[in-house]
Amino acid sequence: MAERDPVCRLTLQFGIRQAIPLLKHQQPDHENDIIVQATASALGVRVEIGKERAKGTPVDQTADLTQTITQSSKGGISCRIAKLVNVLMGNTSIRDIKYFGLNGVFRKSLIYVHLNRYVDVCIIGGGLSGLTAAQTLSDTSKVTIFESRPFLGGCLASYNREDYWIEHYYHHCFVSDEHLFSLLRELGLSDCLEWLNGSTGYCVDGAIHPLTSPIEILRYPHLSFTDKVRLGLLTLRAKSLDLGPLDRVPAVEYIREHLGERIYTSFFEPLLRSKFGDRRNEVSAAWLISRIAIRSDRGVEGERLGYLNGGWHLVVDEMERRLLNNGCTIEKGIPTTSIERVGEKWLVNGRAFDTVLATIPPQEVARLSGIGEFTAVPYQGAACMTIGLDRDVTDGIYWLNMKDTAPYGAVVAHTNFVPRERYGEDIVYLASYFGEKPAPSLKETMLSDFCRRFSVPESAIHWSELAVEHFAGPVYTTGFADLIPAYEKHGLSLAGMFSPPNYPERSMEGSIIAGQEAARKIMERNHG
Repeated sequence: MAERDPVCRLTLQFGIRQAIPLLKHQQPDHENDIIVQATASALGVRVEIGKERAKGTPVDQTADLTQTITQSSKGGISCRIAKLVNVLMGNTSIRDIKYFGLNGVFRKSLIYVHLNRYVDVCIIGGGLSGLTAAQTLSDTSKVTIFESRPFLGGCLASYNREDYWIEHYYHHCFVSDEHLFSLLRELGLSDCLEWLNGSTGYCVDGAIHPLTSPIEILRYPHLSFTDKVRLGLLTLRAKSLDLGPLDRVPAVEYIREHLGERIYTSFFEPLLRSKFGDRRNEVSAAWLISRIAIRSDRGVEGERLGYLNGGWHLVVDEMERRLLNNGCTIEKGIPTTSIERVGEKWLVNGRAFDTVLATIPPQEVARLSGIGEFTAVPYQGAACMTIGLDRDVTDGIYWLNMKDTAPYGAVVAHTNFVPRERYGEDIVYLASYFGEKPAPSLKETMLSDFCRRFSVPESAIHWSELAVEHFAGPVYTTGFADLIPAYEKHGLSLAGMFSPPNYPERSMEGSIIAGQEAARKIMERNHG
């Protein structure tokens, strides 16, 4: 802390009495913060040098320090110094410190004093689970995040266009995402959350069939009335079904047994094929029923979905800002190349840490660490093309599934969900998945097919980007529940899309819970 913080460095060099006037002269508009930071720095250094708990500091020294700072401070600071004395005397808990409302540097120094030392934590991956874990840990630990890409957010990352931001991959939230809502409140972004209607449809034999309202569903020509009744009853029952036994039942079997061959062939098989490809027959009924249940909050105008006005990048940016203010180190564009246990430390890329939290798939942890006991979790990649253009191509539908064979499984018209006026153009996603690697020349293939299929001239395309993620999400095969790793294994911590809260369907909500739960286990292990 002393090497990086100029406030702390001056405090060490000149002593707290001389450092404060110097700092106040350098930064006259930040007098209160300087006084608080200098106090925190002096206390943190005192503990670090003495290698003993701060509550052992003699009372006269504490009183002398308190009097000196209070005399040179403005009114609001003396209250904070009084709280500091309580910490030094051992009368304050860590929970109290967190809710003092003090600035990040001061609060972190008090917690350091209380715990005697920070724990050096390395978090591999700067996606939502990694950022959430870092936020939970940053008050009691020295946190370093290694992110292989030049930006944070993982699948929640965004493109910065000239006049707006738009996600690399389509995102929305659901009414049950309580942990996400809590995070938004903590970040001061609750007012940005809005609830919109998401309409759906199916592209069959080149024709677009809307499937949002009951009337539209009744008009759909590729299912009989009886088929539609069966499908509707399953939708109503989905939330009450026990998913445990369904983990070992293939979705294909379940559909054929409960809904019939025609519903499978004409409705579900194309959806499973576009999402899971050759592995569609391995996917469990637990995933299918979970998916149906979570997407069943529908009215006559469509599914009720949440979006952040301004884009989800606001969450990533605000988390990054707060982490940096709280002393976290964030290293972007730094892929993890090795994880090694040496004595009581872990070396990540040759740098020593007390604890490592990996948000990458378990098989990648095994590869980097040489620890072969990590069970591989089946994953698939995603290739998502984002297109800016001058027209709507889906007849006002937000989510258009493709029954017809195409190099993408769905056309997601973002501006049929979020008002087009915010962007000044239409925005469409083309969603596709792959196994080991995407098809060659996929961007050209997707764009060419899209323009041909929807009669879009090249001049109508303003821009296009293809985002590729090789570990976009698990494939929820039968028996997947047995593959889910614990949060702690072989001395390493794990959290991500493979964690229990993301079973049997991944979500922002599940990733937030996974990051928080893994962080709490680290805190319990290191601080009791």
